[in-house]
Amino acid sequence: MALGLIFRSFMLAIAQLADPRFRRVFFIGIALALALLVGFTAAFAGFLDWITPEEIWLPILGEAAVPICLPYDSRRLRHHLDVSG
Repeated sequence: MALGLIFRSFMLAIAQLADPRFRRVFFIGIALALALLVGFTAAFAGFLDWITPEEIWLPILGEAAVPICLPYDSRRLRHHLDVSG
């Protein structure tokens, strides 16, 4: 019974895609959701990069580099591409 109601409601929502007003709101919602997902992901990655030190000291191993390399972090990219030593 509940499955039939869900399927019927889904079909009614799909039928509304022919209406330009509904389609506009539908696509704005999808675009906004994707933009917010990308924005919050980038902000969270930037925050993690900001609070994470370049190197940490571990009691047994000593000094170790933190292996976080974000695509937009040009400092680390230049470091990894440096062939001069």
